[in-house]
Amino acid sequence: MFDQPLSFTESGDVLSLHGSVDEFALVDLREHLADTLAQGRVRYVEMSDVDLLPSAAIGILAAARADALKAGTPVDLVAADGTFAARVLRSVGIPFLAQVPPSPER
Repeated sequence: MFDQPLSFTESGDVLSLHGSVDEFALVDLREHLADTLAQGRVRYVEMSDVDLLPSAAIGILAAARADALKAGTPVDLVAADGTFAARVLRSVGIPFLAQVPPSPER
């Protein structure tokens, strides 16, 4: 079963999500995305290690992307092909990258 609590790591302009985005983690996800994106330091939200991604989490991610775009700091979602997150994002039609593009700063 899904028993990995949601956690976050940041490296440069990449915010990585790990674990399960269950109903107990939705507020943490919303607040962490809002805080991080408001500071303009994240360009990618990497979700390959996410093993549960309900529709409420998809709504939070979509709203965060829209808010970032309005603020002039676009954010891309990232999920490696074959991962749970990639399957979910593909099924709901949300665009995403299969990997974080290479950068000399990373």
